[in-house]
Amino acid sequence: MKVSAEAVRSIVTKSLEDAAILGPTKPKIQSAKFVEGIGKRLAEAFCDLSDKRSFQTVNKEGTGKIKGEWLLDVAIWQPFDEKDEGYPNSPAQFLKKLRWAVESETNTSLVEMASDFNKLLAVHSDHYLYLNGMTQKTDAARSEYRERRLATARRVLKKTSRQKQLTHFYYGFWPSPEWIRGHSLWEQDVATLTAMVRVARLA
Repeated sequence: MKVSAEAVRSIVTKSLEDAAILGPTKPKIQSAKFVEGIGKRLAEAFCDLSDKRSFQTVNKEGTGKIKGEWLLDVAIWQPFDEKDEGYPNSPAQFLKKLRWAVESETNTSLVEMASDFNKLLAVHSDHYLYLNGMTQKTDAARSEYRERRLATARRVLKKTSRQKQLTHFYYGFWPSPEWIRGHSLWEQDVATLTAMVRVARLA
């Protein structure tokens, strides 16, 4: 299935709005709500109802996280049942195909990016999405950061031995909820935050 970068950007933007509605709270909760929205919307837009969805969620009160991750921040996969011979009533589900592999990071450092980006390089999926947080205060600084990091990501994909298998690879940027020196980009209104979102297709 062909998916446009703009379609992915729309999902990232709406998920960011979901997280911003929580209001002032811990950055980890805001980040988890953001990733939850990504997982739900990708599954609804591009996957089958029978597909399994594995990702962390936030409780109804918006105060805590509920575990649900499996291997990645978001894994949407097609399952199939298999049984041991002689035990027809004890089936288990196995992975037939990984449809979406998603990793998200609030930290802007290359070391932290590599830690999560490498997880995507290690799996075979129909689609990949990496979400890179930004903390830069100005449009110019964010633009320079995006160009530099995209160039790095493209070089990495060209050097990996799995280059030909890593198709439909999207790289997104979003404003990180992290607080640095007493300030966070999330002190701004939702419209300002969503305007910062960018998504590019790497492969």
